[in-house]
Amino acid sequence: MRLLVASALMLAALGRTPDSPTGLPPLIPGMDAERAVRLSDGDWLVYRYATRSDSGVDVLRMDAVMTKQRWRAECKCLGVSHSKYYHKAEVEIKNNEAIITSIANNGHGGRFEERVDLATGKQTARTQKLPGEVEK
Repeated sequence: MRLLVASALMLAALGRTPDSPTGLPPLIPGMDAERAVRLSDGDWLVYRYATRSDSGVDVLRMDAVMTKQRWRAECKCLGVSHSKYYHKAEVEIKNNEAIITSIANNGHGGRFEERVDLATGKQTARTQKLPGEVEK
């Protein structure tokens, strides 16, 4: 099951308020999007990124009540220059992996797909395509 919610909705679902203490570290400056996927064991996979810059994606596995961070993974940015930029990230859970997809300018600014092991947070694969390149 894939469920995406904004952080305020996550906290409300857990009976918490934005002022409640959680194990989530503060947002990295410039990152303005925070979403989560509920895992089958009740844990949360939280992912954060900046919608207006090539930020990469910060991924954290949190326990079911958002008080303990199990691991953190950093999906590196594409490293593209831009003047007008829109960045979107999505996460899909498949075969004990999180598949993080980062798309710049609706695919015209490049994209990457990174696979992260759900148990450890370790990267298992990455493919990327920069503008004008064939996917590698």
